[in-house]
Amino acid sequence: MAVFNIETQIWKPEKKLPDTMWGHEWTGECVVMAGKMYTRDPIKSIVYVYDPKENKWETDKMLNIFDWENASVVDDVLYYYDALWKMMRAYNPRERNW
Repeated sequence: MAVFNIETQIWKPEKKLPDTMWGHEWTGECVVMAGKMYTRDPIKSIVYVYDPKENKWETDKMLNIFDWENASVVDDVLYYYDALWKMMRAYNPRERNW
């Protein structure tokens, strides 16, 4: 994982990845909403959130409710098509709800 510093205009490797992200090939989804990076581990069903302002990782259990993939973000809302239920779903990180 690399983080881009907009002040220095330099990419640098992020070395503070959660321990659970190591040990398997990473093939998860990744989106940016409200200034934070959200990435989903499809093997362990965990969503990690990286806050670049605080340089820390946390998890988002509400975003784990659905196995979202091929998602798009518009106005800081995540949208994806749930093929199992044949419907569009939307997640708002500010309200922390679907």
